[in-house]
Amino acid sequence: RFHPAANFEPEPNTVPTYQPPKAQSIKEILAEVKSDVHETNIDDKSDIEAKSAVNYSSDDTINHNNEDSKVDSQADNLPSALKAYLRTPEQRQADIDAIKAESRLRWLAFYYLSRREYGKAELKQKLLDKEQDPDKIDALLDEFEEKGYQSDYRTTLMLIRESIRKGRGRGRIKQEFYRKKVEMPSNIDELIDMANAESDEFSEFIDDSADNLVEGVDWLKLAVVARTKKYGNNIPTEQKDKARQLRFLQYRGFKSDICFAALNYTLETLDERF
Repeated sequence: RFHPAANFEPEPNTVPTYQPPKAQSIKEILAEVKSDVHETNIDDKSDIEAKSAVNYSSDDTINHNNEDSKVDSQADNLPSALKAYLRTPEQRQADIDAIKAESRLRWLAFYYLSRREYGKAELKQKLLDKEQDPDKIDALLDEFEEKGYQSDYRTTLMLIRESIRKGRGRGRIKQEFYRKKVEMPSNIDELIDMANAESDEFSEFIDDSADNLVEGVDWLKLAVVARTKKYGNNIPTEQKDKARQLRFLQYRGFKSDICFAALNYTLETLDERF
């Protein structure tokens, strides 16, 4: 039907003219995505709740869980930076509070351990007194024990060394575990006897000079030093004074033979026993 000499008349075009999109900033694009995600989650959850309200059965419960997983999977597919941006202010504040609480708990634990050795139970009670979460305390203490930051064995040796340095005997050493609420190990007597075996753990209390004939810690010397600091360097002669000083040495935890022997020596006459 077309003739080359005929005038050309274009057919009417119903396609709308292309309009370039409005320029948007990155902030505006992210805000639009954020609103779409939250609206989608709200609509999906409302649909799920409406379906479960109509028919509440085991099959509907499974469908409800599947729909929830779909909503969560939609958010999981987003990049991590975008997911962080899409979080609500309440969620961000909850994360910040959780990080602060964990940081404070860890800081408190390191602070106490920097002052001295603590047993696991004693350190847990110290942290509980600061109103920390018990579950997080247990997890943190397990981590500290695994990494060697906290050790019940080191705490036990510390208490024994501290008691010896303060002139206390075997009985008083055991009492220190109860007083400081530290769990006493079953081999406490063996650990105390390590001081008499000239072990490296108690080398600071052992006299390596050739004139010293006592193996390990000199318990009699500790008893005499404790007695003279309390009652002077004179040997008691009255029965009343002997009984009072004897009770004092027994309170310090020394054995009975050490207590009676300490009443007969001063710091100057200790070498006469050899």
